[in-house]
Amino acid sequence: MGAIPSFMDTAINEQEIMHQIKLCQPKIIVTYDDQEVMDTLRRVLESIELDIDIIVLEKEKAFLEFRDEESSFQPVFVEDLQKTAAIFFSSGSTGYPKAICLSHVSIFDEILLKGIPRSEDEPMVILGFDNYYWLVETWKLVGIVKDHGIRIISPTFDIKEIWTMIDKYKVTMLFFDVKEVKELYGSERPANVNVDSVRALCVVGDRLPVRYQRAFKEMFPGADIPVIYGLTETGICTHFTYGNQRHLRLMERHPESIGVPVEGIGVMMKVVDLDTGERLGPNKAGELRVKSRNILNCYYRVPNSDHLDSDGWFKTGDVVKYDEDLCFYFEGRIKDIIVYQGWHVAPGILETKLKSHPAVKRAAVVGKPHPADGEHPLALVELSDGRTDVDLMEIKEFVDEDMNDIYKLRGGIVAVKKLPVTITGKVKKGLLRKMMEGRMVVSATEEVSDSFSQRA
Repeated sequence: MGAIPSFMDTAINEQEIMHQIKLCQPKIIVTYDDQEVMDTLRRVLESIELDIDIIVLEKEKAFLEFRDEESSFQPVFVEDLQKTAAIFFSSGSTGYPKAICLSHVSIFDEILLKGIPRSEDEPMVILGFDNYYWLVETWKLVGIVKDHGIRIISPTFDIKEIWTMIDKYKVTMLFFDVKEVKELYGSERPANVNVDSVRALCVVGDRLPVRYQRAFKEMFPGADIPVIYGLTETGICTHFTYGNQRHLRLMERHPESIGVPVEGIGVMMKVVDLDTGERLGPNKAGELRVKSRNILNCYYRVPNSDHLDSDGWFKTGDVVKYDEDLCFYFEGRIKDIIVYQGWHVAPGILETKLKSHPAVKRAAVVGKPHPADGEHPLALVELSDGRTDVDLMEIKEFVDEDMNDIYKLRGGIVAVKKLPVTITGKVKKGLLRKMMEGRMVVSATEEVSDSFSQRA
């Protein structure tokens, strides 16, 4: 058709749906026959007064129906691979998601790069629960077609069904987020289930804590855990790939690393000082900047974006460092950096440690204002399902004992009923800070309510 697609998740709220439609101003919206979804679309379209055709994948008189011309369809030949192929949205962890225009070449470079396990006598069979709002889902779809693979489609994440599907369909690759891995870890594998077919677990959205990496290897002895780090705007920047023996050795030596720089598609990276912009060497944390042909074409309808520096490097906003083995480590977002007595404290380091505690389901660390020190790190944790006997002071000590002095949780630790997250599972730090503005915590440990419940 030659159209530029974009994708929306119906799990997001009505304001976010309105934001995305107003930003993209599509000519056509394709959806499925769900009354709640269509009612939401009607309200949104009436309020923004855009003339958009709606195609429903089940018949409904109010909307358009399919024609009989599908058999004569001819794909459009792409003459310029740098032109925008699709629009994806950012995670929206610090504000409304931005519309990211990606080229044909950027999408296909990533598909060629991804090391999806397959062999001639063992077809690639993928099981995952992402949706097309995520760029990784497009990679999977096109990659499966390219490699003659199979994708198992399941409407819900059900532990018993997952074990059954792995055994029945001889699944070779699992695409789970951290929460789903933890749920699988907390379940018991049925005695009659064979998991020998599983070759890899790809964790999306976040780095899998080390204790769960080890637990997964025990559950699936024949599987690796390939690591992929990148942004929607940049594509893959670092990785540990499936079947690469050097990568597997480095991953064993550096289990908290997000991988080594990708090769073969012209990606260049540098780490720069947060204050001066000067290039940094090993073991020094700074902002990651990236240059390649796979960088986004633009943010749609953002004419004066400052996403590139004066030399054309994309400013990721991510704080990273690398070691002598060129293994990279993610430490947080610049917007989330906490300044304690002039020192930069990266929340990601504390959040990784918090999430390795068995009682913690999700974690976020924000700065708590302090009159003398600037900010103190304050941890907010969502406890694992069913955990009511948790000693918050014990979790605080669990973190503090492994941290340098500037990383101590001086702001305390708070247990929240539910952390606000994006549909990609990232904590909405901007919203979290607003929630905390009206009620700053003064005790070392407590639970909060509404959004929060109180206990000393």
